[in-house]
Amino acid sequence: MNEPPNNLSFRRIRFKLETAGFTEIRQLNNHAKFVRKRGDSVQTAILPHYQEISNAVFRSVLKQAGLSQAEFDKL
Repeated sequence: MNEPPNNLSFRRIRFKLETAGFTEIRQLNNHAKFVRKRGDSVQTAILPHYQEISNAVFRSVLKQAGLSQAEFDKL
């Protein structure tokens, strides 16, 4: 398994989520909510609006988005 890059930026992760088909629907305080509709299901990912996102938070966002590290890297 690939190690996640150290401290990715909010802007980079947002760009990749949008490339994967997610749409930012709301931002409340310092968190943004992204949604992707696939058929009858809806996937939701919450991304904190921090300058740098830690590896643990990054892995959590990937899990919420249903993306693997390899899929994220290809975007």
